[in-house]
Amino acid sequence: MAYSMTGIGIGEERVRNHSIRVEIKSVNNRFLEISCRLPAGLSRRENEVRDLVKEKISRGKLYIQVSVQNNETDGLDITVNRESARAIKKLLDDLRDAAELEGPVTLKHLLQFSEIFQSGGGSDEDEEIWVEFQRALKTALKELKAARAREGETLLEDIRKRIEVLEDDLKQIEKISRNSAATLFTQLSGRIAKLLKDQDLEPERINQEIAVLADRVDVTEECVRLRSHFDLFHDVIRNADVVGKKLNFLVQELNREVNTISSKTNLAEINHLCVNMKSEIEKIREQVQNLE
Repeated sequence: MAYSMTGIGIGEERVRNHSIRVEIKSVNNRFLEISCRLPAGLSRRENEVRDLVKEKISRGKLYIQVSVQNNETDGLDITVNRESARAIKKLLDDLRDAAELEGPVTLKHLLQFSEIFQSGGGSDEDEEIWVEFQRALKTALKELKAARAREGETLLEDIRKRIEVLEDDLKQIEKISRNSAATLFTQLSGRIAKLLKDQDLEPERINQEIAVLADRVDVTEECVRLRSHFDLFHDVIRNADVVGKKLNFLVQELNREVNTISSKTNLAEINHLCVNMKSEIEKIREQVQNLE
């Protein structure tokens, strides 16, 4: 199963008087890039959050928004960190004595330090929130993967249909090319014979040169490689989860072979088919850019 790189997932959990909500949005990106907006109580866990995400997602730009809401209405979700407050008070007393300043350290001075406050009910409650947050995150990632899988299958179905169009065009090119090879040889033989009818040249040497010219416009090898690329395209789609980079490389190879065919042939029918094929390949390339 292949995955798109765009989608959204939401996970929600409750612990005591707190509601936890995790929302993840993802868009296209060549690599995995994670942007986290975590509340103060979880910000120190950002590296752990990233590691949890990397276990499930390999490519895309992810925006992770987390909110932890205190459902109590009779107070703030903030408490005094008594240990920090005492340490800061002592530090300010020492600074006052060292600088030989007058007057006591007041509450106004202490309020300049954010360390005297802490969110929630302390380390035990923070740990409970972290445990429930992980559950919410896993739910959001599961939803995101499901959304990316649904869109990925839609993209693959479109790509399959376009590959079938390319295969049909290739069949026509092969048919035209086979029928035209003998015609081209006959045409070149007639023209050269007419131009050199008064020249004393060996017919065998003339035929060799004509064969070389005819071989230069033969596209059999390119057609064989194209068919091989189509088979590999189908194989990657069937058997891989992460397909974007592999298919992107194959798209480049498809384009290269079609360009070669177009440059070698002098037949309008084949050139028209090549134009159609390039158009389909470009559409496939755009779809592949959306795949993980």
